[in-house]
Amino acid sequence: MSFTRSNIKSQIALGEDSRRQFKQDVTNADALAAEMAAFANSEGGVILLGVADDGSAPGLSYSICGMD
Repeated sequence: MSFTRSNIKSQIALGEDSRRQFKQDVTNADALAAEMAAFANSEGGVILLGVADDGSAPGLSYSICGMD
């Protein structure tokens, strides 16, 4: 899968499902690791960071990433 701007927008428009998950905040490393392991142990998938459950894309802030 190519990750062009239009492809990412298309993926977001499809919403979340068993192969596509949105993570607006990355504050819990264990939860993110569990999601990645679940994808690795199944058919795979895509985790889009900085995307809210409603499909908006506020991005990540430095404070959320622990970089402030």
